[in-house]
Amino acid sequence: MNEIAGAGDERRARIVGAAITVFRRYGYSRTKMSDIAKSAGISRPTLYAAFPDKAAIFDAVIAEMVATELAGIRRRLAGQDDLEARLRYACQGWAVPGFDLVRANPDAKDLFDERFDAVRAGNAAFEALLTQLLEEPASTAGIRVPAARLAEMISCALQGFKRFADDAADLDRMIDTLITTTCAALALPGAYAGAEGADPPQGDWT
Repeated sequence: MNEIAGAGDERRARIVGAAITVFRRYGYSRTKMSDIAKSAGISRPTLYAAFPDKAAIFDAVIAEMVATELAGIRRRLAGQDDLEARLRYACQGWAVPGFDLVRANPDAKDLFDERFDAVRAGNAAFEALLTQLLEEPASTAGIRVPAARLAEMISCALQGFKRFADDAADLDRMIDTLITTTCAALALPGAYAGAEGADPPQGDWT
C-alpha cells in the first residue's frame, strides 16, 4: 500500500512539475489537459487518475510555486542586515520574477490573478512572512497600525506596481520608495504624520 501511495505521490509531483512549465507559458485559459499530459509524458487517463480537472492541477501548481519562492526568500533573509534590507529583498524576490515572467509571456498573468483562490492563498502566505518581519518594529512604533495591516498594504502595493511599472527598473524604483517610506515611518517612535497638532487615529485596526 505504501509503495502504491509513494508511486502516486511521485506521479503527482511529476505532473505538477510539468504543469508549471505549461502554465508559465500559456496561462490558465489557454492550457489544456492534453498539453499537461504531453509535457508530463503520460496519457490523459493517467493524468485524470491523478487530478480530476485542470483547476486542481492549477491549484497544486500555484501552491508549489509559492512554497518554493517563499522558501528561497526565507533562506536568504538571514543574510540581510536590517529591516529595510530584509523588506526590500522579500518584496523584490516576490514581485520581480513574476513581473519578468509576464513581460516575457503575457498569458502567464493568470498565475497572479486573484480571481483564483490559490493565488489569494499565496498572497496571504507572503503577507504572513511580511507580518513576521514587521511585528516587532510595528509594535514599538507610534503609527498605531498593526504589522498585519502594514503587510497587507505592502502586498497590495506590489500587485499594483506590477501592473503599472513600465519596466524592471521602474518596478525596482516603486519598491524602493515603498520600503523606504515604510521604514521611515517605523523609525519614528510616537510620531504621527497627520495635521499639525492632530492626535493619531483611534480606530480599530485589528
